[in-house]
Amino acid sequence: MIFSPEQRVEISQALRELWQQPAAPAVYVSHQPAQVSSVPSDVALLVETSGSQGSPKLVMHTIQSLKASVTATHEFLGAKSGDTWTLQLPLNHIAGIMVLLRSLMLKSEITDSGNFTAIVPTQLYRAINKDEELRAYLKNFDAVLVGGGSIEDTLLNQAREGGIKVITTYGMSETAGGCVYNGIPLNGTSVSFNENLISITSQVVGLGYLNGELFEGTFKTQDLGELVDGKLKVLGRVDDVAISGGEKVRLIEVENHIRKIQGIQDVHVFAKPDLEWGQKIIVAVVGSLSLEEIRNSIAIPAWKPRGLIRLESMPLKGVGKPDRDKLGIMPLTEIREEKRDKLG
Repeated sequence: MIFSPEQRVEISQALRELWQQPAAPAVYVSHQPAQVSSVPSDVALLVETSGSQGSPKLVMHTIQSLKASVTATHEFLGAKSGDTWTLQLPLNHIAGIMVLLRSLMLKSEITDSGNFTAIVPTQLYRAINKDEELRAYLKNFDAVLVGGGSIEDTLLNQAREGGIKVITTYGMSETAGGCVYNGIPLNGTSVSFNENLISITSQVVGLGYLNGELFEGTFKTQDLGELVDGKLKVLGRVDDVAISGGEKVRLIEVENHIRKIQGIQDVHVFAKPDLEWGQKIIVAVVGSLSLEEIRNSIAIPAWKPRGLIRLESMPLKGVGKPDRDKLGIMPLTEIREEKRDKLG
C-alpha cells in the first residue's frame, strides 16, 4: 500500500491494521515512490533511507523489528498506556512513522501537546536561537528526542539548561530509528566496532534492502565512533574525512568550530576534488560572513576552507540533513585561488 506523506489518516489506519494483523499489506510512504515489483510476505514497512547523498534505498522492516523498537523506546522513557506523542516530523521518514507506531502501542491518539515528541537538530537550533514560541512549547514535554544528525554540545547544553528535556538519539532507517539514547544502547541492542566503524546488532534491525543487501540482525554503518566513559560517541561518517594538502581533516570538527562563530546561522562543510590540494574544503553558510572572516577565525591551517557558498537557507534532504548533492553543484560565492605554502 503506497501513500503520500500527507495522507496521515490513511497511514495511521494502515499501520493500525498491521499492528493487529501482521499479514496486512506492507506500508510504503513516499513523495515519489520507487518502482516496487515484489515484496516479501513478512515485510510490514518499506521506508526510504534519508542519507544526504545519492538515491535512497528501500529498507524492509517486519512487524517484529518495529515492535522491538517501540518497546525499547517506551522502556527507556518509562511510558505507560495512555501517554501521548506529538508528531513534528514528516511521515515519509522513519522518525515520523515511529511516532505513529509508538502512539499505537500506548493506545492513544497523536496530540498537539503530548508527553513525548521527536525533532531533528535543526528544529532544536531554531528553538534555542530564533523561535521563542517553539522553545516554550518544547519545555512542556516530558522528553524531547533529538536525532537524525549530529548535535553540537553547546546547543545541547543550552537546551537542557533552558528547561528542554532533550534525549539524544542515534539510529537510522535501517534500525527503525533511534536505538542508542544519550549514548547508551536500548535494551536488546549492542554496539560494536570494526576499525572504528559502528555496527549495530539488535531485533530493531530491518531485514535488509529491497532487492539488495540483507542484514541478518546486524547493520554495519558507515559512521565512525568510539566509547567514551561507556557511552557511544559518534565521530562522523567515514566519508567525512578529507585529505587536503596531505593532512587528514575531520569535516565535522571544522563544521562545529564554524557553527560557533557569531553571525553564522547554519553551516555545512564538505570537500571537493582539487588538483592542487587533493581535496579542498568548502563551507556552505547561512549568514553574512565572508570567506576571509571565516578563515581568520580558524587557527589550524588544514581546516581553513578554500571556497564559500552563501545561502538564504540550507538545502535539506531527509530529516533535516544538508543535501550534499545540491550543495556539490552550487556555484561558489567566494573562492581562494592564490597558492601559498602547503597548507595556507
